[in-house]
Amino acid sequence: MTDQKPPDGTQERPEGGSATPAPPDGPNGPHSGGQPRGPVDWARHQAAQWQAGGIPTASTITQQQLDALHADLDELREISATRKRIARRRREQLDQAEATLDAVRTLAAELFVSGATQTERAVGRRILSVLTEPEPHNAGPSVAECAKADRLWPLQKAGE
Repeated sequence: MTDQKPPDGTQERPEGGSATPAPPDGPNGPHSGGQPRGPVDWARHQAAQWQAGGIPTASTITQQQLDALHADLDELREISATRKRIARRRREQLDQAEATLDAVRTLAAELFVSGATQTERAVGRRILSVLTEPEPHNAGPSVAECAKADRLWPLQKAGE
């Protein structure tokens, strides 16, 4: 048997076996740079490192490696605490904004119901409608525009 492929692109079956493609580079192929992408790949990657001696066990870790791990852990704890403080602050800001909106809704409802003039009632109604209705978006034509276009379609199709 020769090492060259047939010119038509087919693979020849080796004696006593099947033609299988060569394994990809790394655990996930050449596109991944050898980094695990999913949980199964990660587990395989960790098992391979552990078997090769790349991941220390409790009995093989040196004091220097342990100190480095503790430093990393302390840094990650600081990052986590900072992110929790930021999230807590944003939650407080959100709660304040919601309370402000509730106060505005209450005032607008009072204006709408018991406004002294027609203008005050109209302003109250407008404020309530702005706060309760979703904002318009520019994702496409409105329902009214679509309905108008549907009515015009037979005329445009006929060339009128």
